[in-house]
Amino acid sequence: MKNNNWDIWYKNDSNMLDVFVSDSLTDISSLTLSIIYDPQNASLDPDQIIAQEALNTDILTNTPWLLVIKFSDFTWWFNYQNSLFELPFSADEDMYHALLSEATVLSNNGENKPLSIWLLNEAWELYH
Repeated sequence: MKNNNWDIWYKNDSNMLDVFVSDSLTDISSLTLSIIYDPQNASLDPDQIIAQEALNTDILTNTPWLLVIKFSDFTWWFNYQNSLFELPFSADEDMYHALLSEATVLSNNGENKPLSIWLLNEAWELYH
């Protein structure tokens, strides 16, 4: 993943949104993600987010179609081999209704950077 310069990659099959961060992203103050979904065909509950231990998780927006989550308190212990977070959702089995649409990182020095996102599902291979 690092060789392809991907910052964030995720899977959204088996009704689980599973998000990973590249270990090339260091000196992170906070990371903000936007998740879009079709509320007529999918259901997300932000209270079900399973983030890495000790990360602070703030829901910035929770409206039909859009969930924006901010993660902060990254420290030296952050494990890049594990998911940043997992979020169960319900949807039709043959549809992928929860998509990461945007991600930005704020570094400890105040630099705000948009991140590249890659969908890892076998049926879809999208870069955005």
